[in-house]
Amino acid sequence: MVQKRLCFVMVLIPACLLCLPFQTEAQQATLKADFNGSGAVDFDDFFLFADAFGTRQGDAKFDAKFDLSGNGAVDFDDFFLFAADFGKKAGQTGGTRETSVYVADLLGDQVQVITQDNLSAGTISVGQPRGLAFAPDGSALYVAGVDSFYAFRADGKQDFALPVDTAFKVAVSPDGQRAYVTQEGIPELEAPGGLAVVDLRTKKLSKFIPLPGRPSGIVLTPDGKKAYVANRTPRMLVMDLTKEALKDSLLTINAAPSRIVISSDGGRAYLNNGIGDTINVVDTAISGGVEGKERIVQTFATRTADSLLVSSIQDLAVSADGKLIYASSFRVIMAFAPGSSDRVPTLIGELLIVDAGSGRVDRILLGENVGALGVAPDGKTAYVAFARNVTEGLEVAIVDLGTKKAVGSLPIAVQQPVEIKFRTVIR
Repeated sequence: MVQKRLCFVMVLIPACLLCLPFQTEAQQATLKADFNGSGAVDFDDFFLFADAFGTRQGDAKFDAKFDLSGNGAVDFDDFFLFAADFGKKAGQTGGTRETSVYVADLLGDQVQVITQDNLSAGTISVGQPRGLAFAPDGSALYVAGVDSFYAFRADGKQDFALPVDTAFKVAVSPDGQRAYVTQEGIPELEAPGGLAVVDLRTKKLSKFIPLPGRPSGIVLTPDGKKAYVANRTPRMLVMDLTKEALKDSLLTINAAPSRIVISSDGGRAYLNNGIGDTINVVDTAISGGVEGKERIVQTFATRTADSLLVSSIQDLAVSADGKLIYASSFRVIMAFAPGSSDRVPTLIGELLIVDAGSGRVDRILLGENVGALGVAPDGKTAYVAFARNVTEGLEVAIVDLGTKKAVGSLPIAVQQPVEIKFRTVIR
């Protein structure tokens, strides 16, 4: 073993050194090659990697953390990934951050990709996509389709697919090793809903956890130990991901949430109301038990003085500092028809900006309907699926959050955009 390590070191140290002049000093969300947790990828990590080189799944010395490519072996694929991180330190700044917008188009059987300049960068063909998520380092795209889970490489080529009935949304663990896919189920056919666990290393389904209601929106805590699931009932489900089991259930009063977002520190979860005009806030530190009492710590009412017939908070986002909540809101009100004294049903689709401190609501009118919502990582721009009127097709609006005005639409043709996500890489 000593001889193998010595040969490996003699051959590959020069390769690592050659990589150093080309490293970009950039902010690293995670340094997967920092095996010893020192905050830097250096020769200490290299020697650990050298000891593991050549091992495979099933070997006594195999350790999955060295299998950076997830192919079941510690080989040259992993070395090249290691070399790309060699010399980097967590917290360094610089480089160029590039953010792309990804739009899941359910009826169009595609995921549209848009550059940070709001130009179309092509499409990824995929059957009925409903949920999107990325690997922590942005190297892979995961898609929840109506009947399948898909994994795509960064170049848009499919890596693998697995059958997952009624898949809705997807979240990925912070270490990039597992994907969690909500399955709505079909109550009319007695098909159970639940949470599918995908092992991204073996590319197989590892577990199905039955859950009540119709599981839909999902978020993970920053440490990846828990997940919160909205299931279109007055309860938010709390999953223990270490045990891969239902842990808790928090009552959310008169709401039917299908979307859920979480603050950057994990302290607050925000739920939409699919059958009303409220946004509920949950303190994630509070436990309730499976039959726990109400755990809502705050409710934001977004109603106006208009005579309201129907309302729904369609989708949610929260600012990085937790001070602002964004919501796509659909309402039907009774309003005066132009040139008439008669009130008629009027459809309103808006982007709402809610001040989490004061509760003040700013409204940006987009059209007669709205849907999926995404806020860019820099907090400057929102993208909202909307229809100018119900007789026209859907578009994706570009909203300047500084001026609080819609400034245009994405130059793409979509049939039913249902999820908007962002992928950021550092060049």
